[in-house]
Amino acid sequence: MKNIIRFFNKVLQIPSSVSNDHSVFSESLVMIRGHHHILIQQHYRIMSFSQTEVTLQTNNKTIHIKGTNLYIKMMYPQEIVLEGDIKEIKFI
Repeated sequence: MKNIIRFFNKVLQIPSSVSNDHSVFSESLVMIRGHHHILIQQHYRIMSFSQTEVTLQTNNKTIHIKGTNLYIKMMYPQEIVLEGDIKEIKFI
């Protein structure tokens, strides 16, 4: 993975001051669709989970989601899709 990141940093001409430990590839991607669907990609760990609150740890932040009837629709090694009635999302 590091070789791929180095390759893209070079091809995209990302300065080393930006790419060292802050590569665009190490950032989490959060996509929200309406009030019922959220997808989080890139390096997470489930810190806590219930039908009303979910806390995920990413590389550089914690994502705290509050709502009702929350559930995991899909989960892969570096991607999770949550659904339910999402009321609040905090990036800590």
